[in-house]
Order: sequence, then structure tokens, then C-alpha cells
Amino acid sequence: MLLLADPRLDWESSLPIGDKRRPPFSFPDTGLLEHWGLQLIDPVQPGPALRDLGGRRVVTRSPGTLRLSKGSSCRVSGDSLVARCSLGKGRAVVIADADLVQADVSGGLEEGGSENREALAAELAALRD
Repeated sequence: MLLLADPRLDWESSLPIGDKRRPPFSFPDTGLLEHWGLQLIDPVQPGPALRDLGGRRVVTRSPGTLRLSKGSSCRVSGDSLVARCSLGKGRAVVIADADLVQADVSGGLEEGGSENREALAAELAALRD
């Protein structure tokens, strides 16, 4: 499973606030992450940032951080953007920024472009193996 759990979704929407079709402002966690031994923390500083996703440079928008709780079967990346979990007979990858789905550009960062789509495709492919 690939789960994009964003604590601060920055997607623009033409739909009015309250419209059921409008994306939520944050990941509506109902206890799933806690059950897996993870905590999703709000971004310290909002705005675009370059991060690493499976060895690829990605542009994020106001990414959160993931922390392990006691008894977790997950591993969190060095920059706390990604958690990889072993769950029974399955696996899950949790990414603390859903905005990277839309951002395959610099996001206003001087460093230039990113590999967002390639990184997400690689994460999905790795889950099939």
C-alpha cells in the first residue's frame, strides 16, 4: 500500500469550502497511523522543500514528518518524509506529503526540477516485488 498522508495539503481547488468534492486540508487519520506505530507531525515551516524519496530528488510542498511510536514495525527515512512498514503479510509506504503528486517542477526552489513522478512510480513498483 502506498499512503500519502499529508498534514497540510496545499492543492488549490475551485470548489467552495464545505463541498464534499474538495480535497481535505489534512490527512483525516482515524487511528490507522497510530495502529502502525507512526505519528504524523505538521510542518515546522510551510512552503516548498527538496527532499529525498527512494534516492530521487523530489519537490514537496509543506511536507510533514513521520515519527515512530513504541512497538512500530516501520522504518522512517533520515529526513522523516517516508516510513516503510511491514504489516502482517503486506507492506506499506507512508509519505508525509501528498502535494508531491502535483509538483513535478521546482516549486519556486532555485535548485530546479525534480523527479516526483519517477519516485512515486518506483515506490509503487517496489511494493509489487
